[in-house]
Amino acid sequence: MKIRQLQIPRKKIFLIEDSELFSFMVDYELKHHFRRHLLYTFDSGELCLEHLQLSPDIVILDYYLPGINGDVLLHEIRNSPYCTNTKVIMLSNLTDMERVCKLMKDGADEFIEKGKNSPSSIVKIIAKWVA
Repeated sequence: MKIRQLQIPRKKIFLIEDSELFSFMVDYELKHHFRRHLLYTFDSGELCLEHLQLSPDIVILDYYLPGINGDVLLHEIRNSPYCTNTKVIMLSNLTDMERVCKLMKDGADEFIEKGKNSPSSIVKIIAKWVA
């Protein structure tokens, strides 16, 4: 009898967030729950764009960023040949439902309003996608 261990591919997770504190909180939760996956953290949309060729599986994207805003970066991700199967979670303090609906229409898979429970909400969503 042969026993072969299955290799489950590591997921590449991009976190694009300019708030150091919020980035730290999300980073901590992700590393705690998804140790085997690769986490890349960027504090600007421009840095993320420079690394899209890594073909992220999941992108956690803040709406308000210095330079390129999250809605523009979402458009770039959705049009990138490296991101055809990438899942995108948008994060923001947005309360304008019209704008949130536009983000979803433009390709965001999920939207999470920033707050103290946001990191655990992100973990729950990602857990569905990596299962």
